[in-house]
Amino acid sequence: MSALLCLLVASGMGQAAGERMPLDNAVVHRPTHITKRKVLAGLPEGLVVVTSPAEDVVALAKQFRKAAAAEHPVVREGVTLCILAAGPMLDGPDKVQPGKLVRRGSRIELEILHTAVRLRGAQLRRNIIWRPLVQVTLELPAGRYQVEATWLAVAALPDGKRLEAPPRVNSTRFAVLPQK
Repeated sequence: MSALLCLLVASGMGQAAGERMPLDNAVVHRPTHITKRKVLAGLPEGLVVVTSPAEDVVALAKQFRKAAAAEHPVVREGVTLCILAAGPMLDGPDKVQPGKLVRRGSRIELEILHTAVRLRGAQLRRNIIWRPLVQVTLELPAGRYQVEATWLAVAALPDGKRLEAPPRVNSTRFAVLPQK
């Protein structure tokens, strides 16, 4: 009976806690050039999964649009995947930081923190609004996955108090096939 109890506890705790994945390769795109800023501002808020991400933000935005219009991607195991999350429009002083990336079986949860100076009562005279694009690469074994990105407004980064704005959540599905 104790062996069965240990298995139940271990499997239950693994599901609840999940496997924390590294975010050291995450990139927050916030272009300063007006043309590139407009390209990102023109993206819809959302979440896609691509392979071989472009290095230039304009090309990356094209990949985002193409992936958003396509069916759920299917790739072979061993290919590096890239999550692209286009967030809500933010004000000039706002900052963005990936908070955590957790895998719970076939579900991947990406938490993205952002400040919201407007919600804190800031007066913005020369505001330049912008849309953040967060890029996170990962490698996964064969299987079907659902990835969810949650944008949370906080008072300050990295560990500020949550603001009373509802979280913005986007999700998508994709499949990784075994190698032949």
